Amino acid sequence: MLTQVDKVIDSTRNTLISDDKITSKKDIFDKINQNNIIGSSRVDKMVDAVSADLLGLGPLQFLAEIKGVTDIVVNGPNNVFIDRGHGMERAQIEPEKLDTSEKLREFAFKLAVLSGSRLDDSAPIVDAQLPMGYRLHAVIEPLCENGALISIRIPSQNILSFDQFVADKTINQQWAENIKQFIKERKNIVITGATGSGKTTLLAALISLINQSERIICIEESKEIPNFIHPHIISLIAKKPNIEGLGEITLQQLVKASLRMRPDRLLLGEARGPEISDLLIALNTGHKGGIATLHSNDANSVPARLEALGALAGLKPQALAAQAISAIDIILHIDKISCGKFDSSKNLVKRKLTQIAKLTLNTDYRLGVEILQSEK
Repeated sequence: MLTQVDKVIDSTRNTLISDDKITSKKDIFDKINQNNIIGSSRVDKMVDAVSADLLGLGPLQFLAEIKGVTDIVVNGPNNVFIDRGHGMERAQIEPEKLDTSEKLREFAFKLAVLSGSRLDDSAPIVDAQLPMGYRLHAVIEPLCENGALISIRIPSQNILSFDQFVADKTINQQWAENIKQFIKERKNIVITGATGSGKTTLLAALISLINQSERIICIEESKEIPNFIHPHIISLIAKKPNIEGLGEITLQQLVKASLRMRPDRLLLGEARGPEISDLLIALNTGHKGGIATLHSNDANSVPARLEALGALAGLKPQALAAQAISAIDIILHIDKISCGKFDSSKNLVKRKLTQIAKLTLNTDYRLGVEILQSEK
């Protein structure tokens, strides 16, 4: 089987890669059938193998298709872990696929090429999006040991409704009513939390509460928010520079562009750079009802995080505070909480909205935080 897969890949690689229309399993299926490379009885199995190699994650693709998996990390040869909501779990892959530093480094190069990015000794870090929507981050030697370190974020295939968040007690019933009112009153909301805490999933749930007649523009570094959750949502996706270092489109540029697209609400998948200044300006100039996500350990850490991002845009703390205090109405903080152990090796982790807060202005004109509601 593997030999036949290799033959199919070798014989179709140039055609598939050079054809811009080949972006899905169906495209590969049609191309293989068209070329009559293998019998029709084995096409389906072969398509899975070929698409995993040419468009997906190769020997890791089957992990991405496990229900609930949000992250795949490779810490070295045959040292693979997944996260499906229970903390990191060791995963087993085919033993000879990524069993040496050389194979792992070559695999990282291949993923970088798939994403249209550069990864070599002069550019040893890549942060990009793969064709199937997976988010790739890879580091190679000499910045790390054992060939390469690879982190892959898998977009959620299970978009939870707001009611589901309430049903599983991620959000308590009283807070849920308050949040619905925030959306109705067009409050500007920042969702905060650690990596993997569920910020983007909560953002998607809040979108479902927005009136269907409103036009939403969602700005993201990589595509994570599906358009089917609202009838009038459009996405703008940042673009990394190509191998020659040209063609970059930043989040900051997209925020500016979105203002000319007649938005009723602006959504920012994650604020992580100077685009925070343009977002705050937009929210202060009539674009109410915006929602953004922000990395933060808790609501009290938000002022420091905002000041750090503001500094990247050349804003002093007082100038940042003057914009933020009128632009951000509500902070919703979501946490990953350990709920004991369900076996000897895995911690059971639950997502929970633990704080609702708002920004305040201190006597020195610096940002502070008032916790409105708190629950652990």
